[in-house]
Amino acid sequence: MIPNGVDSQLLVPLPKEECKGRLGLKGNVLGYVGSPEHWVDLETVVEAMPFLDAKLMVVGPGLFTDYGKKIKSLAERCGVADKMKFVGAVRYSELGRYISAMDIGLNPLKNMLKNQETVGGKVFNYLSCGIGPLIFLLHSTIPVNISIRTENTAISGELSTIHNE
Repeated sequence: MIPNGVDSQLLVPLPKEECKGRLGLKGNVLGYVGSPEHWVDLETVVEAMPFLDAKLMVVGPGLFTDYGKKIKSLAERCGVADKMKFVGAVRYSELGRYISAMDIGLNPLKNMLKNQETVGGKVFNYLSCGIGPLIFLLHSTIPVNISIRTENTAISGELSTIHNE
């Protein structure tokens, strides 16, 4: 059984700046592809955004809950709604353009059994498009310093609060 995979003929690296321009993005872009649901830790990412010189693009529809609405509300409370782009559902054939616009592809997971037993398909999608994934399963309460470097990008900041759910 193969739990996840990618169509590497369809998801290929595309010119980053061209993709950013077509999507109305500039500068550093963190991205998340998938269903924003309760097992994803977008709270920590949103709470870090005031300290990061980056935008966060979330690509994908909510499936079962109103978690996406909660994340949008949190972004407003944190004063970072202007640093967020919620795209919603896109066709798989168009996904490469969104991923190629990212500097870093996120797979932020909450500490729960479901997340300890699988690797999301998004990781393979990011890699197929030449985007480095940042995968984290957070269950700590100590400050975490983030320093991310890609070929053309440096993003850094500190998280002092990490959610446990």
